[in-house]
Amino acid sequence: MYTRIVDGLTTTPTESLPVLGPKECALVVECCAEVQAGWPFVGGEIVEPGPDAVMEAAILDIVASYDLKRKGLKDRMAVALLQDGENEAAIRAALAAEWQQANADEELEIFSLLGG
Repeated sequence: MYTRIVDGLTTTPTESLPVLGPKECALVVECCAEVQAGWPFVGGEIVEPGPDAVMEAAILDIVASYDLKRKGLKDRMAVALLQDGENEAAIRAALAAEWQQANADEELEIFSLLGG
């Protein structure tokens, strides 16, 4: 069995050696049949995730969703403020305030997952 390593994690294992496209760059390693997609590759070895892996994955999903929400909110705020005739300094101040609130919300969500 073989798997590609992308961003430090395994992809879905295959029985044959994966063929990489001309613009594709990945590390391909041999693995056992038990390996699943998403297992970490640490120190040159595939590591089976421990019991905290589910919690870590949930936290990473929350962080990713907040990043998407922030980007969409920033884009909408900037357009709305520019349409209202606000100057760039006012837009930057509004975005900074939104960023602080989003970070506070994210921290509360992560603490609630951790049982805090």
